[in-house]
Amino acid sequence: MVKSVSLVNNELDTNGFVTTDAINYVTDKHGSVVDVNSVKRSADRISEKTPGRYVVTYRYGKASGKVAVTVRSDVNEGISKTDAKLGKGGNVGKTWFPHELAFRGNYNA
Repeated sequence: MVKSVSLVNNELDTNGFVTTDAINYVTDKHGSVVDVNSVKRSADRISEKTPGRYVVTYRYGKASGKVAVTVRSDVNEGISKTDAKLGKGGNVGKTWFPHELAFRGNYNA
């Protein structure tokens, strides 16, 4: 699961944020991947119309976890400016090809 979700207030929202979207994957005690819809959630959806902070609890068997979902009141809330300048990186514009690693014996292309 992700630790937190940040959403922008949307007055036109009709569906809400689907809380299963915060789940990357779930495994059972044997390590097999489980359908995310098998996870019990304290809320199925969170409305993006009402700004605030919500906590969703997830449970599968004995395992549980919580995700903080924040609906921001405007698009700029929580965003700050920076004075950082883009610098020239060592591989700017270079395309990566898997076959480059194949020649080093680290990758089977």
